[in-house]
Parts: sequence; structure tokens; C-alpha cells
Amino acid sequence: MSEMMGNNAVWGLIVQSDFMTKMVMLTLFFMSVICWAIALYKLILLRIKQKQCREVLHEMRKCTTLQEVLQVASENKKTLPGYVLVQLLSHGKNAQETNSIELFQFQADSIIDDVLYQEEAYTPVLTISASVATLLGLFGTVWGLIHAFVRISEKQSADIVAVAPGISEALITTIAGLVVAIPALVFAQYIALKIRSLEHSLVSLSDKVTVMVRMSMTKQSPAVQHKSDESI
Repeated sequence: MSEMMGNNAVWGLIVQSDFMTKMVMLTLFFMSVICWAIALYKLILLRIKQKQCREVLHEMRKCTTLQEVLQVASENKKTLPGYVLVQLLSHGKNAQETNSIELFQFQADSIIDDVLYQEEAYTPVLTISASVATLLGLFGTVWGLIHAFVRISEKQSADIVAVAPGISEALITTIAGLVVAIPALVFAQYIALKIRSLEHSLVSLSDKVTVMVRMSMTKQSPAVQHKSDESI
């Protein structure tokens, strides 16, 4: 019962606050909704993609040739690791034709960088929101204190009736700013850790394909040399 009365009291303070305080609170509310939506969206997707990477890496342990890797890629072509494998194998074929493993490694790094860049989309919104929400809360605090001093000067009195509304506005906006900023900052750091974990899985995938491409090129080199000797 007391909790309900407390909630009603807080809501009453928000309703009775001035236009600027209401705008700050409304902005913080929309920022909170956006941050939670982005965080949940990214966490669900990253969890699914990390699971897909674990499954593909498990299948890759059984592969000994590029043909077997191609089969794994075709079976998982609708997943993120399957897409990466298809791109790697495409560039691996070109590397075999040009006999340039350095070019393949450069292209593999470029593929992973592009994937990670896409995975990091929208995450800067969380860090920006954490900073902006803190500043908005501070702005609301200063505005509420100014409001309180203005009322003191108008009533020529520093009693609680004159000071309380401005102080309450200041504290409410401060709390609202922290309520938005703290989860946004935590989500941003946690998502960054998940992306680094995904990067590790993709790099492991790329390393396995690189080793197989290098081995296939090594096997091809003696054959090419043998043919050239026979022609001589």
C-alpha cells in the first residue's frame, strides 16, 4: 500500500512539474525504450549467431579437405558462419589459382572485419545514450535547483513549501537519467564482449580454412613442378 502511495506521489510530482522537466523526462523515457529494444535485439541475435558458430566449428573439426568444408558451408549457408565460409572458399579458390596465400589472408581479414562492422551496428547508440542521459539528468537537476531559487526569490521565503517542488524536480530527473544511463552502459559493455567472442569464433573458422588452403597449395606445387620438369 505504501509503495503504491509512493508511486502515486512520484507521478504527481512529474505531472505538477514545469514544461522543461516534463520534456527531459519524456526524452529520457524514449531513450530508455530505444536502448532496451536495441539491447534485447542485439543480445538475441548474438546468442543465435554464437550458437551457429559453435555448431559449424564442431563440424569443421571433422573436415580434412576443402571439399568437405564446402559441404559444411552449403549445409549452413543461411547462417552467419556459413556465409563466412562461402566467402572464404570463394577467395581460397582464387588464391589457389594465383598461388598467393598472403592475398587470401588479407581477403579473409577483410571479410571478418565487414561482418563485425555489421554486428556492431546500433551499439554506439547505447554508449551515446548513456552519456546523454547522464547529462540530461544533470541538466534536470540544475533546472530544478534554479526553479527552487526562483520560487524562494518570489516568495521571499526559504520554507519547505517554496523549496520542495524545485528540489523534487531536480531529484526526479537525476534518478531518471541514472535509470537510463546505467543499463545502457552495462548493455553496451556486455554486447561488446559478445561481439569479441563472436570475432574469436570467426577468426578460428578463418584460420582453419587458411590452413587447408595452404595445404592444398602445397600439394599443388610439386605437381606443377613435376609437369614443368616433364615438359623440359
